Amino acid sequence: MKKWWKQGNAKRDWGVTLALLGFTGLTGLCVFIPVISWHSEGGGMTVTGILLSLAAGCSLVMAIVQPWRRLWKYLVLLVMAVISFFIMVWMHNIAYALREMTKNQFLLPGIFGFIDVATFLLAIILCPCLFLVGAGGGAVLSLARLRTEATTIRKAIFAFVGTACMGAIIGFFWFILTQMA
Repeated sequence: MKKWWKQGNAKRDWGVTLALLGFTGLTGLCVFIPVISWHSEGGGMTVTGILLSLAAGCSLVMAIVQPWRRLWKYLVLLVMAVISFFIMVWMHNIAYALREMTKNQFLLPGIFGFIDVATFLLAIILCPCLFLVGAGGGAVLSLARLRTEATTIRKAIFAFVGTACMGAIIGFFWFILTQMA
């Protein structure tokens, strides 16, 4: 009997995995090129820098989840990305408050400062990448199931899930681009 986490997995294609990891490294290095990714007049990332960092993170996550072939795995990844974003923001705020309260202690401000920065970076870099990969995989797999389903109800459910996942991706990028203005 297969384990539940192995059900619906294809065999890992190492060529695709290595290509995704190479793309991750290339786009990740491009994020640190000031001419491409950073404003010259004092800091802040450009839209290109944000899109490059999202591309690097998403390709890293795709390299990990590449053998997945089940729709529910991507939908669980999508929901857990949203939940973990709010948990990471909450932990960031708690760690910041604890760091400020223990300023005069010996070791505690450093520990809480590390937790503060780590949870902030996880919330703004990893969680959106998990969200995009979950929504993209959910959209692709649910729309691919439309052709194979026999009943109208099941087709409608898969069409709704695929459309909702595509809408989530479009809404995410709309939010990012409108906040940059």
